[in-house]
Amino acid sequence: MNSRYQTAPIADYRPRASGRSKLNFEKDAKALLFAFGDDKDPLPGTVRVLDEIMTDYILEVCHKAAAYASYGRRTKLKVDDFKFAVRKDPIKLGRIQELMNAAATLAKARKVFDPKDDSFGAAQQILMEETEAKPKDGKSSKGRRSGLAGNKVGKRIGRPPKSAM
Repeated sequence: MNSRYQTAPIADYRPRASGRSKLNFEKDAKALLFAFGDDKDPLPGTVRVLDEIMTDYILEVCHKAAAYASYGRRTKLKVDDFKFAVRKDPIKLGRIQELMNAAATLAKARKVFDPKDDSFGAAQQILMEETEAKPKDGKSSKGRRSGLAGNKVGKRIGRPPKSAM
């Protein structure tokens, strides 16, 4: 077999060690159980089972993302690999996109208010660019509705229709 067609090895799935293992999401599992109607202090067995379920799900998604990266002959994972791994669940995919948009917005805000730069000239320039890019009438210069480019008119991904609100 030619070496250039070999893919990167994928880590083998190893089951949890038997006996007492460290809980990764103990506080989160307790809060989640309480939010869904369980007691304020749930049984340790319930917390352990929910922790194992959450850990197994995260491992499964990471292994799927690693497999997709190896199909592309890459050894490093990208965010797109995780998006592809959860592509069949629109709620999770929408949440990933929301978090990525929020991270980009925060990065832009940090860039605007850089403490190393004493002048606000750069901040004013960025704000001016943003206001020029967004027309006041809500339509882009190409005649498309902003925020819905590429989608069917009136359809929003990951949100219920306006009539349901």
